[in-house]
Amino acid sequence: MESQNQNIPGTAVLVEKGAENQAGIRRWERFSVDIRLKASFKRNNMPLTVFGRGSDISQGGMAAYIPSELSVSSSVDLELSLPYMTGEQPIRIIAAVRNRNGFRYGLEYVALSEFDKARLLKSLRALALTT
Repeated sequence: MESQNQNIPGTAVLVEKGAENQAGIRRWERFSVDIRLKASFKRNNMPLTVFGRGSDISQGGMAAYIPSELSVSSSVDLELSLPYMTGEQPIRIIAAVRNRNGFRYGLEYVALSEFDKARLLKSLRALALTT
């Protein structure tokens, strides 16, 4: 099946996923990846930062293992570095928790600077070429 968007990102291990929404189509293709990330959020109005692992990434969101309690619809600030970004500053993303299963969270990007979005897409496109 041909993609609706030719600027589809992928990353790291790059195993294309075929998950679907109710209409049978995802907005963006997802790719399997294993990356380290830093997650910052507030608990009881106190800032907390933990390290986790990111996977199943797309240009609109990702799955992440974050060893901390986060409620659905809560906000989390992410910092992550993708392959081919050696020596560059991490990409910063504000994401919303859309679903969870234990400490595995489905995150949707809600705020990303144009600069970081361009770097994310560039890195993911480069990685997609390795499949």
